[in-house]
Amino acid sequence: MPHFVRVSPGVGGDALTRALAEETGLDWPAAELRKRGGPEREGTSAAPDPVLDEATQRLLTEVRTTLDFHAATDPAHVPISAVLSGGAGHQHGFLERASGVLGLPVGRLDLGAHLGLPGDDGYDLALPAACAWGAAHEHRTHRGPSVRP
Repeated sequence: MPHFVRVSPGVGGDALTRALAEETGLDWPAAELRKRGGPEREGTSAAPDPVLDEATQRLLTEVRTTLDFHAATDPAHVPISAVLSGGAGHQHGFLERASGVLGLPVGRLDLGAHLGLPGDDGYDLALPAACAWGAAHEHRTHRGPSVRP
């Protein structure tokens, strides 16, 4: 059971999509596909997208700062792993990069697949379900080894 839960609507995957839309002029659906490595990236170089790279670094730095603060204020429950439940975890390579920046193993809670939700691998309905899951666990007092940024 998670000990520390952080719900950040509009800050995770949406922030990455918003950065792509604002910096490139793409509409939201196209920016979302580009974030997830969709058709907008086909035919481009294998080099990382500089806009997405910068926005991802900002997001992960914010999460790292939050985890550092939590560890400093509750040294008995220092995070040993992280589980993402939002859209950022669908970005190609995000989990590996998050693990490197956070210095923790990072996984993705895939409620869509687990619950058999329809959509793009359950993605469309899994995000609201994951936010509800995170909110439900935010105020729990159970102590456990995992943390979800």
